[in-house]
Amino acid sequence: MVKEFTPDMTNSMQKIVRKCFPRTLQIVNKIHVFTLAYEAIRDLRMAYRWQIMKNETAFSTAGIYDIWVDKDSGKQHATFSIITIVTDPLTDYIHNTKYRMPVIFVIQR
Repeated sequence: MVKEFTPDMTNSMQKIVRKCFPRTLQIVNKIHVFTLAYEAIRDLRMAYRWQIMKNETAFSTAGIYDIWVDKDSGKQHATFSIITIVTDPLTDYIHNTKYRMPVIFVIQR
């Protein structure tokens, strides 16, 4: 028995799912869930950012960038890459299949 069905769906798709899986207990719109999660994380990030600025502690990440010109169109493109290192054992479980994390510098005053 299907207990949960999680598609990206319109109302018509919900009707189809209900018809095909009448005993489904819950139907979740994945896009709506992702949107709510993104907004929650964004709000937490912003709160943490202001807390860091208030405490006058800061950090930066290591990266490289370049600006190059497309020879065909003449258009400028800015590109960047974040430099990564092998993860710390405490953090490598966080959705990290490649076991890497950004290089972070803590600025101490």
